[in-house]
Amino acid sequence: MTDMDSTNLYAYISIIALIVCIPPAIIFEGPQLLQHGFNDAIGK
Repeated sequence: MTDMDSTNLYAYISIIALIVCIPPAIIFEGPQLLQHGFNDAIGK
């Protein structure tokens, strides 16, 4: 991991941050997002 330039390092950190942030987001916001998403889809 020592031969990474700045672009690769930014991409690596972004992917790790996404992996870390998705589970809490699904736990806290998942049911509400699903409920609103289904209501919007059915309403159209």
